[in-house]
Amino acid sequence: FDDPESWYLAQRDWNTLSPWSKKLLTINNTLAGRMIIGPLITLWRMVVGDLTLIIKGGDAGRRTALAWLIHVPGVALLAWLLARYSQVPAWQFAAAAYLGISILLIRTFLEHQASPSHGARTVLIEDNGLLAFLFLYNNLHVVHHTRPGLAWYRLPGFYKRHRANFHRRNNGYVYASYWEIFRRYFLKAKEPVAHPYAL
Repeated sequence: FDDPESWYLAQRDWNTLSPWSKKLLTINNTLAGRMIIGPLITLWRMVVGDLTLIIKGGDAGRRTALAWLIHVPGVALLAWLLARYSQVPAWQFAAAAYLGISILLIRTFLEHQASPSHGARTVLIEDNGLLAFLFLYNNLHVVHHTRPGLAWYRLPGFYKRHRANFHRRNNGYVYASYWEIFRRYFLKAKEPVAHPYAL
């Protein structure tokens, strides 16, 4: 299936997982799970995905290997400088990074859904609060997909002018606010992990 930003697995991949892995990924499909264990799963998926690319070789593998060859020494140098000169303990830096990923995963939690209709796959969250601002109004995700060159601060006004069109375009995949999402999905999975349309 053609959605690299989702957390779906193909049914055949889901069927090969251990019961423990299935439980972990099902918990991760709740908003609480996504915020608590999602950062670890995100990092794991990134590392495994990059290692897979490197092992396969080719241009993508070489570019990925080069990126890691630059990244790892840079992070090591930064960690040494922070340990040597900073008054902030390392665990606080790690906690801040983890919290940052956790907050980002609120935004990505339901940006895309499985749907036979391409237009109905991308969400609108009609929130104009702090999280919407923090996410640079990517909560109006279908607007972002439709007009990727539009400056982030223009997304709310553009959406307001074309609201009915966007609702038609995405078949009503709309939430009023992030509060609504917390209320509905904090402890309940929005969808199954196995993609309903991919074998």
